[in-house]
Amino acid sequence: MDKEAILRHQTYIEALQAIGIEFVAGNFKDKVLEYKNKHLQIKWKKHEEKETDVNISIFMVRDAIRKSFDKFILITNDTDIVPAIKMAKHENDLQFKLLTPPTFHTHDSLLSAVKPGTSTKLTLGHIQNSLLPEKIKKPNGKIINIPKQYINNCGLPTEKLANKTPALA
Repeated sequence: MDKEAILRHQTYIEALQAIGIEFVAGNFKDKVLEYKNKHLQIKWKKHEEKETDVNISIFMVRDAIRKSFDKFILITNDTDIVPAIKMAKHENDLQFKLLTPPTFHTHDSLLSAVKPGTSTKLTLGHIQNSLLPEKIKKPNGKIINIPKQYINNCGLPTEKLANKTPALA
């Protein structure tokens, strides 16, 4: 795995925690993939994220049972979380707002799990308006500098994204 990417991710997590966001980690697992035919055999290693959807689901249902919130904003396109959305809604009369990534089609099962009209496909504008500041000061005085790769490009293919920012009502 790219050491610079790991450092950028660790900086991002530190910045989130500095502004009061509880970070719940998943895990990365190495997966060996293979392609072969009668002329060629190729193997390569891929890093796969695991458990993030399960962790989000567990915390969401737990907090719904505790009635810790009445609105839940969920940014995902992962249909594995649909049963947890249904359970959380069953346990608590919640308002869900589903935000989906700009470059993917949103599956019908995810859309039907939340109330119709409460889903928004994120745009580059949404993401740019939600970026962390370039510098964040921690309570101990330490300054966290956002990696330059995260400033102004959001890491997204801008040619695929809309230029306008609709409201996130």
